[in-house]
Amino acid sequence: MGELRGSALRRHTVQAGLAQAPPPVSKPDCEATTWTHTDHRIAAKDCLLTTRAAQWATKQVGGGRTVTEVAAELGCDWGVVNRAVVLYGEALLAADKKRVGATTAIGFDETLFVRKGKYRTQHWSTTVCDVAGAKLIEVVKTRDFTKVAAWVKERPESFREGIEVGTL
Repeated sequence: MGELRGSALRRHTVQAGLAQAPPPVSKPDCEATTWTHTDHRIAAKDCLLTTRAAQWATKQVGGGRTVTEVAAELGCDWGVVNRAVVLYGEALLAADKKRVGATTAIGFDETLFVRKGKYRTQHWSTTVCDVAGAKLIEVVKTRDFTKVAAWVKERPESFREGIEVGTL
């Protein structure tokens, strides 16, 4: 089988769902030049997957598949898929204004999320749940009660007034 070169190689790379071209082949008889072209219609900033592949990966992971499974199917690294899922997933969450609906009962649960670093510093999170509707509302990246209270205060007044019961 022949070797892909030039535009055929770039076409093949984009069709595979990867927005980053492989390194060029060194040719001693050619002048060395470099170029960069950024086109956010092909891929979002800081995302190595094309927009279509990143959206597909986000949908797959959101539907229950692991990042590892999706990365294996795309033939790329776990970090590439995870970065795309986080990028597109955060945008979806920010755009979904109806995600936090009315509830009469809200619950908070602090959880040791991870231990990081040389001294295994503890990083906590607080889960905010709709107890009446049995669904997760938010995960706040702290257990500091003032920051969790600030999250509640940021909700619309209609949301806060509807809460009759709070649980810890």
